[in-house]
Amino acid sequence: MRTFIFATAVAATALAFPAIAEEPQPAATTAGQQAAVAVQASDDAQKACHYAYHEGQLLRVCSSPRDSASTRQSTRQNLREIQQRANQTSPPR
Repeated sequence: MRTFIFATAVAATALAFPAIAEEPQPAATTAGQQAAVAVQASDDAQKACHYAYHEGQLLRVCSSPRDSASTRQSTRQNLREIQQRANQTSPPR
């Protein structure tokens, strides 16, 4: 029985593989689509990447200058709010 199930699974995978492996043919592109691809390519060229460890896994983290500036601004704002809250509370007695 296991052999039959295994053979059926192998056959189903073999039949599905050509459909998965084929890449769809690109449709005719318009000038707007070509411009969008060019902008995306230029954004990819400007990305800065670094490696970080998280839970034992090595991760590649990439960000554009705009993303980095946004993250830096929100981090500064969060830190400022935490410091203001800490200054407003009285120390324990």
